[in-house]
Amino acid sequence: MASHQKIDRAPSAETLIQWDLKIGLYKLERPKPPGGGWIWMADHVIRLGVYKCFVIVGVRMATLMAKKDLTIALEDLEPMALLPMETSNGTEVVRKLEETVQKVGFSPDALVIDHGSDLYAGARLFCENHPGTRLKYDVCHKVACELKKRLNKNPLWEEMTSGAVQTKKALSLSKFAKFAPPQQRSKARYMNLDSLVKWGCTMLNEYVTLPEEVQRKVSWLMPLKREIRKWQGWVQIGQVTRDLIRREGFYDGADEVLMDKLIKIGLTSEETEEFTEELVDYVRSEGEGIHRDNRLVGTTEVLEGLFGGYKRMVGENKMSLNGLGRLILCMSSRIGEFSEELVHKAMTNVKCKDIDAWLDRAFMKNDKKILEQNQEQLCREEACNF
Repeated sequence: MASHQKIDRAPSAETLIQWDLKIGLYKLERPKPPGGGWIWMADHVIRLGVYKCFVIVGVRMATLMAKKDLTIALEDLEPMALLPMETSNGTEVVRKLEETVQKVGFSPDALVIDHGSDLYAGARLFCENHPGTRLKYDVCHKVACELKKRLNKNPLWEEMTSGAVQTKKALSLSKFAKFAPPQQRSKARYMNLDSLVKWGCTMLNEYVTLPEEVQRKVSWLMPLKREIRKWQGWVQIGQVTRDLIRREGFYDGADEVLMDKLIKIGLTSEETEEFTEELVDYVRSEGEGIHRDNRLVGTTEVLEGLFGGYKRMVGENKMSLNGLGRLILCMSSRIGEFSEELVHKAMTNVKCKDIDAWLDRAFMKNDKKILEQNQEQLCREEACNF
């Protein structure tokens, strides 16, 4: 902004935060273009505290079809709702979805979710109330759940994960740190299986050329060699499935395209064939009755990117007593269009008191004393992050 002579001095961190919040609130509250072709994606983002935030974003299929590729970027999205929730169950989820319909003035052509119990229960009820809305299961979570189901039955997988943890401890603070396995996530680790299996394969392939110290630390992989190769095949099958649905979406015939791609991989074990059949059947079921020209989005992974950006931004700060804090509005500012005209409208139409009022409604907080007591600490923590 300084280089374009829009400002003549550096603003304070708190001013920057207020600008960001104004843009986020403007995008969230502005009218949404009516008409068909809207696909909604919904999920929860969770931090410390009593609240989780129910996030609903939308994308128009016409926008994606114009790109000839359904891969969704943050700029393709439009924020529909940011809804802090103390309790999340099927009843609450369907209520929030109905409130969003009333707010924006239309229901979507499809709702794409993972199958968390509360989210799935509420979304299913919502689609029953709105027969024109199809319910679609996110491909990334489907692949992860199928992998989890199989790996949890295999005691050798436990050896793999525990061995990787010990090896990481042994190598991370040594001169051989570059050979250490990737950090495993306690949550959703089956969605990040690829990197661990890839590390195992690399260690096995390069074992004879590794330094002796590293060889000793990873020798436990040798008895698992056959299993690791099998898991590598499963990872490859999952990647092909995700990539196809990410680019092409769900439609009648997508399962045939997927089968052709998987046949070319040439994996033949009985367990691998069963895994393949499960994913092909899933794609067939989700695409049933959908013409290729009217295909639908099949993944919510763009939400994972949005949530990850939000969590990196707020870092370890607790932000407020509720655990989420005002920066949830920055998830809204990070998506959709970004132009000088939009910024001008946001700064003109949104006041600081509008942000305070929205936060009071969102968190049902009317105790100004509590907010004032925490404001100074919030500013310090947020300024450190910025």
